[in-house]
Amino acid sequence: MTKFILHGGRTKLKNENNKNFFKECVKGFVEPVRILLICYSTRNIKDWESKKQKDAKKFVWALPDKKIEFTIAELDRKKLIEQIQQTNIVFLRGGETEFLFDRLEGLEKEKKLFASKTVVGSSAGAYWLSNYYYTRSFDKFLAGLGLVNAKVICHYEDKYEKKAEQIKNIGGSDLPVYKLRDSEFIVFEY
Repeated sequence: MTKFILHGGRTKLKNENNKNFFKECVKGFVEPVRILLICYSTRNIKDWESKKQKDAKKFVWALPDKKIEFTIAELDRKKLIEQIQQTNIVFLRGGETEFLFDRLEGLEKEKKLFASKTVVGSSAGAYWLSNYYYTRSFDKFLAGLGLVNAKVICHYEDKYEKKAEQIKNIGGSDLPVYKLRDSEFIVFEY
């Protein structure tokens, strides 16, 4: 079974939702849990190591006794595929959506790589995993990879309700719309 977790963003908030989110990410895995951090949504590659350190601190905050190993995803496609094959959890961080999509271009042909893994997407990562999403940054509705049958609005606030109504008609009305506020998440198992 493959588990997908879509997170509304702002994993840095220290609240009960995020604590439960980090626990859900590692649920069911034998230690040490191996997490592959895909930092592609961070523009400057030099900042990836600091993102890894910050993410590690978040997991320690939520799971102080859990042994977790973090690896930063390589940009080289062949190495990335090997890394995905060797990990338990693929964690697509939030950040600048266009960088994530550009750097992952072509990976949609490798959907089978994610079988039997937990695949986590926060904000930009959730957009990449969903069928369709609304981005506040560009005020647009765009298509994601479609690994999760959903339409998503991350960082949702009540003022985006009109956008939530509009996205219902994008790409057909049969897909559910998830309005994820900061630190909210939803789990899918296929």
